[in-house]
Amino acid sequence: MSEIISKELLSAVLGYRINKVSLYNKRNKSINVTGKTEKYCPNTEAWGIYELVHKCKEWAWHNGFVICEIGDTTKVYDRSTKYELFYIQNNDQYNNFIPYDTRLVFKVTQWILDNKVKQCKEN
Repeated sequence: MSEIISKELLSAVLGYRINKVSLYNKRNKSINVTGKTEKYCPNTEAWGIYELVHKCKEWAWHNGFVICEIGDTTKVYDRSTKYELFYIQNNDQYNNFIPYDTRLVFKVTQWILDNKVKQCKEN
């Protein structure tokens, strides 16, 4: 299974360095995260998938973006200009309509981190 959310993105969203992310647990819809909140104190937490989606949306908001889920499409808007910057549609291998796929929120949040937040830090 490919990585559902990167350590780099989790670190940015949760606000502390992430050392390890376990695979998505379908049974209880959670992702186990091991990180360091203090210098020598590893901390392991289980985050619900919907909690992480909410954290990603909050993080995007605080960085000047809005993540909007519309059916099978997840979009990113610039908060100040209201322009659509990026979108991604859910296309599974069978072309089934899957509304509100949480993986899409992680993908667009990663796009914000890679394309917008890093650019701001470089300038």
